[in-house]
Amino acid sequence: MSWKIFILAVVLLAMSLYAPEESAKGEPMSEPKNLIDFREAGDIKWQVVNDGVMGGVSSSGVQPTGRGTGLFTGELSLENNGGFASVRALVGRQDLSRYDGLEIRVRGDGRTYQLRLRTNDRFDGIAYRTHFATRADEWITLKISFAEFQPTYRGRIVPDAPVLDTTTISQVAFMLADKNPGKFSLEIDFVAPYGLLAGDAPSLPRITTVDFVDLSRYSGLWYEVAKIPNRFQKKCVRKTTAEYTRRDDGRIQVVNRCLKSNGEFAEAEGVARIEDPVTNAKLKVSFVSVLGWRPFWGDYWVIGLDEDYRWSIVGTPDRKYGWVLARAPELDEETMAEIFTIIEGNGYRRSDFELNRSH
Repeated sequence: MSWKIFILAVVLLAMSLYAPEESAKGEPMSEPKNLIDFREAGDIKWQVVNDGVMGGVSSSGVQPTGRGTGLFTGELSLENNGGFASVRALVGRQDLSRYDGLEIRVRGDGRTYQLRLRTNDRFDGIAYRTHFATRADEWITLKISFAEFQPTYRGRIVPDAPVLDTTTISQVAFMLADKNPGKFSLEIDFVAPYGLLAGDAPSLPRITTVDFVDLSRYSGLWYEVAKIPNRFQKKCVRKTTAEYTRRDDGRIQVVNRCLKSNGEFAEAEGVARIEDPVTNAKLKVSFVSVLGWRPFWGDYWVIGLDEDYRWSIVGTPDRKYGWVLARAPELDEETMAEIFTIIEGNGYRRSDFELNRSH
């Protein structure tokens, strides 16, 4: 067998082992498309609509933060009979009739905002609104039923207007009109449909990474405390560890070790690369090398991290894999309860994870 045929055989074998799973319909598994997602915001057009259209002087705008979110900020003024500031996202013609409502994740300033929908691309006309309260400097995730959106025209309820037509959602807007002058700030993570109707698969919250990972502090030895069982670790029975070392080329050396049932240690060496240099929370890891070429990379997202770097939660966008790592072999019950709250908030089930046997 020539060396070219040998390499081809290795690649084909690796493809069979690492190919992504597909749904029963033969299509790759995916989450419902987000209406607003600043990680994929290239195609979204925004309009700023403030009370200047009626003579007011309020100001606002929306800008990407550089960490995968958007910031709706400005200053509300009541001068000249003003009193509102808003931004609209033109999302195209979206048929959301199979969903129950919208899920949003935001971090506000304690003020009450409006979420508004329009069923066409027109500047004026009927808008459907609902209110939501924020907590100062705290991320919250809200599920808002389509039934909660009321038809309005220029701030007034229109009682005889038709109900919201969810087959033609074309604009999504955030507005502040709480009659309290002053500066405001609302950070937006995403707006997504939720709750597929009976007969469809349930929707899940989007996987959310931590804001920032200090790679120097993250380096070193970690013990595996819990994991979603997977075929790559079937041979591991105890003493599973991962050690990370920063390299001069910006990548991270990865060494995974575990004890097998025969009493011997298994070791796998790999490399990780940074996918999101703003947060360092999204990485790709590869353990397959063919003469220095790495054709396969897996996701490694840090979705939970102790402020003192005592523990970390690692997940993947498809929720197929998950790990709880710690600087010590075990964590107390209170800490594990906190960790599982984060895990469940990212759409995992607690029952998916198994605790490791004592090291």
